[in-house]
Amino acid sequence: ILSNRSGSFASSPELKNHARITTDNQALADDSDMIILSVLPHQFPQLNINAADKLVISVMSGVSVARLQQAVQSRKIVRAMPNIAIEIQESFTPWFCEVDLTALETEQMITLLNSFGISERVYSEQAIDFLTALTGSGQGSLAFFEMAFIQSAVQHGIDEATALKAVKQLFFGISAFLRSHHQHPQEDVKKLIDYAGTTAAILLEMQRSGLAEKIATAIDKGYLKASKGMTQES
Repeated sequence: ILSNRSGSFASSPELKNHARITTDNQALADDSDMIILSVLPHQFPQLNINAADKLVISVMSGVSVARLQQAVQSRKIVRAMPNIAIEIQESFTPWFCEVDLTALETEQMITLLNSFGISERVYSEQAIDFLTALTGSGQGSLAFFEMAFIQSAVQHGIDEATALKAVKQLFFGISAFLRSHHQHPQEDVKKLIDYAGTTAAILLEMQRSGLAEKIATAIDKGYLKASKGMTQES
């Protein structure tokens, strides 16, 4: 069962033969054993449903378990944070729940989250808020590095189409390699620096410039945004 404001499958026609749709949020809650809240955080105050102690999974950033429990009248709240790779079933989805669910509820919830990619339980809301910045926002962070690599190539005379193709394949190929490469990245960096080649020159300059610290500072800004809550448009 899906609930949206239009009451139509216009935005998701592929679901037409697999779901029914309503504009009545409470009707959806009444007819469901498990409810997924997937709205923009600033829309949450207008949601207005009574979930009657059903299992509720929220994928909203910055809306705390306490606020969710109060708003939907259920203690069985799971906060989860997939990322854009959900579209190709490759998301990393951390989840947090502060109450004990039944074995069946836990199994159903994990099966759902793992259908997006892989899931991992964390044991504090702070962890969910931090991972919202780290992995939930990962597309933006990696896109920034893509942009920087492409700009560097163009500045050195590589045409933009070739630079884009090269960088896209770099990210794709290395991602595929890392899936079966289990060595810790710190060991990889040390080995590459010790080799003293071209890669070492790049890595040493990254270290000298404090790039790791700057990345950590940027992620902390996202964490601060998530942990403060995001119920206003910004």
